[in-house]
Amino acid sequence: MFISDEPPTANAATPVPGRYVVVFADPHPSAGERFGARTLQEEVPTMLEREGFSLDTYFPRLGVAVVGGESAQLGELQARCDSRNMPLRIVPELMYHILSSPAPEPGIAAGPPFADNDELTWGLQAVRARESGYTGRGIRVAVLDTGFDAAHPDFAGRDITTMSFIEGEDSHDGHGHGTHCIGTACGPRPLPGARAYGVAPEASIFAGKVLSNEGSGSDTGILAGIDWAL
Repeated sequence: MFISDEPPTANAATPVPGRYVVVFADPHPSAGERFGARTLQEEVPTMLEREGFSLDTYFPRLGVAVVGGESAQLGELQARCDSRNMPLRIVPELMYHILSSPAPEPGIAAGPPFADNDELTWGLQAVRARESGYTGRGIRVAVLDTGFDAAHPDFAGRDITTMSFIEGEDSHDGHGHGTHCIGTACGPRPLPGARAYGVAPEASIFAGKVLSNEGSGSDTGILAGIDWAL
């Protein structure tokens, strides 16, 4: 178990007071004897509530729960789970923030070894996307970020599914980071009258909004997005 009470560094993720992420590993085979007919997925919510935690969200498929409680309870929970052959890890729930691009390190060239041309961005040239012959057709790509601008003209007619995990905000990208990332992964190629920029232009897109229009989001929303994507 790792619990850190040290203050966050500048621009780092910040802990959410009184909230924790509990990650359960697969139980030892002998743990099944203790559960009887109940599965680990069924046992976890009951166990957490019995230990005095407020169960906020539980993702059985991921083996992860988000709970509210006091730090003093964590050691007791750890000891009881160890005695029942149920390995777990407890970490504070964090709130994450999109960072601005860092300045290049001294002595390291700032520019890429490729350059945009009239047809392709430098990135597509670097990964040799055009030479590969693959377009992403039949592949589903999930991007968990700030959502997606579904009205973007470059994505008209594409197979796009969106979902928001930010309370009070729909899946529209009010920040721009998510649309940018989806464009890099799945944007158009070729693009008449402009340079192409997408690696997989025929992939199906699943855009999960786990970061707000201000560019921040917690473990709860991110885990919900991962569970949705799966």
